[in-house]
Amino acid sequence: MPHKAKTVRRHPQRTYPYRFGKASRPPSKRREGERQVEAPKIEWEAIGREPSEFKRKLLAVGYLTDRLARQGVETYLVGGGAVEVYTSGQFITGDIDLVVSDREKAVKLLKSLGFRQVSRTWINLDLNMAIDIVGSNLSGSKEKIRTVELAGLTINLEGVEDLIVKRLYSYKFWRQKIDLDQAVVLLKNYEDIDTEYLRRKAAEQQVIDTLEQISRLN
Repeated sequence: MPHKAKTVRRHPQRTYPYRFGKASRPPSKRREGERQVEAPKIEWEAIGREPSEFKRKLLAVGYLTDRLARQGVETYLVGGGAVEVYTSGQFITGDIDLVVSDREKAVKLLKSLGFRQVSRTWINLDLNMAIDIVGSNLSGSKEKIRTVELAGLTINLEGVEDLIVKRLYSYKFWRQKIDLDQAVVLLKNYEDIDTEYLRRKAAEQQVIDTLEQISRLN
């Protein structure tokens, strides 16, 4: 049965941005290293049976986030992948960009799930999926992280404010028109944006003029 994603929301917790939904059945226990941990809320093999590519990406990221969180690793979906979620697939990205606080543990998990490294990208041909680990530190504010839930899994999204600023920077200095389009849609779709933070970050990145231009369009 196709999975349905819950609405994106800003998470109320600031220090630990995870909130897992209830499992459909009592989770079993199994060992990872020396620790005994709960099994994931969905089996990895089931993700490949999801017909929607968009939801399949979300399930995969949620699964990775869940497994890595059990090892004390933070995982965030950033860049184009986060834009794709915020816009419900209006803008499609190829690779999935992740920030993980422990690259070594993330790589070990990816290998165990059938991903193979090609240059800097991790490829899973069975899922038709490519993942890039783009860093270990989130460049934006953790306080602006939002989450989306799917099948009891939680995906942590880069803050919409930080995404808007990065898109405006790319447009202003690299003339990437698609990034301007994405910034306009993100600004229009979300009413609970922290305007003060957004303007401050835009000023820091020298794109306050571009932000004001698109603000007049909404």
